[in-house]
Amino acid sequence: MKKTKISLILLLCLGLSLQNVSASQYLFYHSKDTFVKNAEIIQYIYIGTNSVKGTDRIRVNSETHYFSYVGITYKVAGKTTTGGIKSNGPNDSTRRERIISTRDEMGIFDQPSEYFYNYRTYPARGVINSPSPIE
Repeated sequence: MKKTKISLILLLCLGLSLQNVSASQYLFYHSKDTFVKNAEIIQYIYIGTNSVKGTDRIRVNSETHYFSYVGITYKVAGKTTTGGIKSNGPNDSTRRERIISTRDEMGIFDQPSEYFYNYRTYPARGVINSPSPIE
């Protein structure tokens, strides 16, 4: 009986500690190749993953566009960290990825004051190669 209680307490403590290890979310998701993702590790290190593929397409005002840039900006404890990745144009079929990180120097329980994503698109006029679906 005593071993069972100790085991339950240890299991509960382990579960609570793992809950704070990592949480991730997509801030922007267009495809498996074009997205911006945020991950929070141990509540004071933030990791942003930016991925872009030039052949991904999107409709903007009834015109077909390609993604030229995706990025993430963190504002944590008064410090701004920005990172992103560019495609090499509308025929770039290579998935390009950049990972950035920032750390909360003020304390382990502070949340980032804000983080946000952005992306740029340009018209894909005259481009023949369009392997990804248009959304």
